Amino acid sequence: MLIFILFHLIFTLSAAIEVEEGLELQKKDLDNLSKRVQETRLFFEEFFNIETAPVDIKIQKSCFRVGYKLEEKHITFCHKENYVNYGIMSKDVISHEVFHALICQQYPKFCTPNILEDEDALAFHEAIADTFTSYMDDNTTFGEDFYKGLPYIRDYTSSYYYSLSDSPYLKAGALSNLFIENFSSDILDQILSTDFSLVTLKKLYPNKLESFWKASVNFDFIPSQNSSRRVWLNLESFDRLEVFFSPNEFLDSALFETRITHSKRDQVINLKRLDKNHFKVTPLKKGIGQYTFHYYLGSQKVGQRSFWFGVR
Repeated sequence: MLIFILFHLIFTLSAAIEVEEGLELQKKDLDNLSKRVQETRLFFEEFFNIETAPVDIKIQKSCFRVGYKLEEKHITFCHKENYVNYGIMSKDVISHEVFHALICQQYPKFCTPNILEDEDALAFHEAIADTFTSYMDDNTTFGEDFYKGLPYIRDYTSSYYYSLSDSPYLKAGALSNLFIENFSSDILDQILSTDFSLVTLKKLYPNKLESFWKASVNFDFIPSQNSSRRVWLNLESFDRLEVFFSPNEFLDSALFETRITHSKRDQVINLKRLDKNHFKVTPLKKGIGQYTFHYYLGSQKVGQRSFWFGVR
């Protein structure tokens, strides 16, 4: 049965679900959402041997993205053209966001706005939520039934090295791989009961290769550029620009290679490979586009770095 809800609050044992006025939702979908929240809470409670409180959820006409809102302390689902039914059909996404909420219930000092401005802490938060969700369903892919036309959002694990991941979410993938191999309530409690730092993680995972934490790639532009993320070129008076990528001692330079991807729609430059880690840059047209340089050791992708190239 299709129901029209006028700013309605639905209270269950697992969650308080608030639905914005005018949204069309089926009762069975809301029941399944509530059921998944309850399953997730029970899994968390058994893992830590604790009790948790109900979770607040809002389903809205629009939002920036589906997610747990730290300051408001609720989970938001919403309409977007590429979401399946406000995002509430994906069991993985529901559990992932509920785990964020439950971690913040249990460890509130780890959920302050200040700590989540720390890229490493944010990566850890995302990795823990992914790890719990993976353990719940014992599978390798995350986010089925979330995006229209996509089988799932991502793999749980990643071959990336932590130090070569250029965003909190890529760092989270690297950490998820670490946690899924060896994870327990004792390990999590040790991390969350202290002031979070990578030092704590390294002590808890002493057998992880040093390169996972310490590998780095230096990049040099000739002539040099003022910004490490955005590079501007002049179409009319362009001379020559080259970029070099050099791995440090924690990466095997004989195996290391840089590869490039970009959106064809935003192709404003041409990148000509001069050797496996050396490129010549030539402007094509005015505009701006993002180019991602992927780092490989043989056939294994271990990291990436993105740049914006602009032509004026």
